[in-house]
Amino acid sequence: NKQAQEIVPGLTPTTVYRTLNFLTEQGLVLDTHIGGGQLVYEIAGHNHHHLICRSCKRTFQIEQNLLDELDQRIEESTGFEIESVHLTFFGLCADCRKKESINE
Repeated sequence: NKQAQEIVPGLTPTTVYRTLNFLTEQGLVLDTHIGGGQLVYEIAGHNHHHLICRSCKRTFQIEQNLLDELDQRIEESTGFEIESVHLTFFGLCADCRKKESINE
């Protein structure tokens, strides 16, 4: 917020959120809930999903191509045409899994 205000003096959070809402309505930005009430905005067209570690809270991205077969199977079995998708998976990252196994 402070960095943006240094670049654009007078910029307010209201202006930022109105702009993000406008970009979302135009299909240029996607708004995505990633758990815990957190909403993130991302550029449309970069299809990826998130993995969030429930222990350290780090976020990792996985590309859509890992889920293409699942999308196809859903469409074939339901007849539902998927236009956009965003998934957030919650679990433990490799580092936190190692820590938990050491503590057991």
